[in-house]
Amino acid sequence: MVNKHLKYGDGCDSCGRRWTADRRDTWTEEDWATLTNELYRCVTCGNSLWCKTCCVDRHRCTPLHSLRVWQGKGFFEKVTLRELGLVYQLGHQGGSCAVPKKAKVVTVMHVNGVHQPCIQHCGCNRHADNANTWQEPMESGWYPATTVNPQTFATFEVLNYYRQLNVSATVNVCDFVTCLERLTNPLGLEWVPERYKLFAIMTRQWSFLKRMRRRGIAHLPGGIKSATLGLATVRCWACPRPKVNLPEGWCNVAENLKYHCLYLGFDSNFCMDSKLRRLSKYKAYPILADGLGCIVPSKNYTEHLKHYVTMCIAFAALMQKETRQSAGLRTTGVGGCICTRHEIIRPLGLGDLLKGERYANMDYIFWASLLGEEVADILVSYDIGCQWQVHLAERHKGMPALLRADPPAGVNCPSIMVALPVWHGAVHEEDCTYANSMRYRTGAGMTDGEGVERMWSLLNPFATATREMHADARHENLEDVINNHNSVITLLPKRLEVAKEERAKQKSNFAQSSMALGPEVRAQWQADIVAWHSQESLPQA
Repeated sequence: MVNKHLKYGDGCDSCGRRWTADRRDTWTEEDWATLTNELYRCVTCGNSLWCKTCCVDRHRCTPLHSLRVWQGKGFFEKVTLRELGLVYQLGHQGGSCAVPKKAKVVTVMHVNGVHQPCIQHCGCNRHADNANTWQEPMESGWYPATTVNPQTFATFEVLNYYRQLNVSATVNVCDFVTCLERLTNPLGLEWVPERYKLFAIMTRQWSFLKRMRRRGIAHLPGGIKSATLGLATVRCWACPRPKVNLPEGWCNVAENLKYHCLYLGFDSNFCMDSKLRRLSKYKAYPILADGLGCIVPSKNYTEHLKHYVTMCIAFAALMQKETRQSAGLRTTGVGGCICTRHEIIRPLGLGDLLKGERYANMDYIFWASLLGEEVADILVSYDIGCQWQVHLAERHKGMPALLRADPPAGVNCPSIMVALPVWHGAVHEEDCTYANSMRYRTGAGMTDGEGVERMWSLLNPFATATREMHADARHENLEDVINNHNSVITLLPKRLEVAKEERAKQKSNFAQSSMALGPEVRAQWQADIVAWHSQESLPQA
């Protein structure tokens, strides 16, 4: 291709400088080698060929492109812009600066590899107030590894790229950094800066900033410290929320028109365990945005479990994990609460289980997920709900003061109903199934209550990686995964279309059935239905 370009292109694609002479047929191999020493191609830009001057000029604002040089050897060789003399001017995005500071070589991680460009900080009045050298790289889209004289950066693009790979394909930091190193040096014959630990820190900070930005928490008058619990969670768009998606007077509609019940799914998952890791006394392990997302606040949760008195539990499933091997585990699983119709994890709806599916853990997670709710009716599906609902109100009195706060003025405490999911309810005793199954709850319709089980299929692929993490890294990784899931609206449009079709069918069938029945029969059937729902234990009589 290069020889064809030299024969027919006859010049640099940018400036048009001539590569050939009138008597090129008489050139020797030495003449060709001398001529093609300044033939450059950018892999990132395309297949254009430039002279050295044009190549450097075209990349003054893009110092992270990958270049190749033709030196008459019959193939292209790798070359860097730093080797060509390019110095990237920070503060001006590659433009000129009247008072540039001393040049230095830094490490920058990008989607096409690990680079070591030569940069200069700005020293003119335009950035006189920027005493910290991390602000200028941020303007160029480079995230610094530290705020004090940073020498390592990761571009915004590579951080976004890794974040999406992590939450979509369970790619971990080690594998991703190894991939960047192989892109930089495929054969492993050259030295590449090792930045695994720094990149891991930057990705955690980046994910935290993205979550805060999505919810606009930085714009609060008191900043992030003034944010309320669960504020950073992406809430379900369809679940009823007064002053958000419910009209004025929503609580005064007729009984048969009520549509504001909140449907929750509740369960535990023992695949999401976590190993007990040794902590260094020289290192801090802070959790960024603790309690602002879908995971319960760790400090308050831990204090609650320390002082909780375990009650007698007489249900086999609750003791399932008690007899299993739990040595070396910090947690044996997680408990979760979601909106079971739309399968979105609730704010503060996830918490660690220290040993088994105990009421101490599950009660805290349940009441925490209801903080700030103003709906009148709540229907909870839980596979051991028939036992869990006993003394639920009494156990609520033993919760921390944070979870026993009075509702806002003018808001009544919600009515909480507990049901068994359809599939799990089938394995209970017959009387228990008829009395508590989701199929027989008013307003449940075709909701099966098994949405939380489908949610575990989303989190389980991350169990292998999070099992080995410290508590802080695991917490933030799960928050990022859940945030991504809650943000992607794929289930609601599909279910809306199905609901519209089913509604039309059921409306037609109901009208035909009603016409075929006499008034007396309809009145008797309606009376039977009212009697059924007024006495939930009627089948057991």
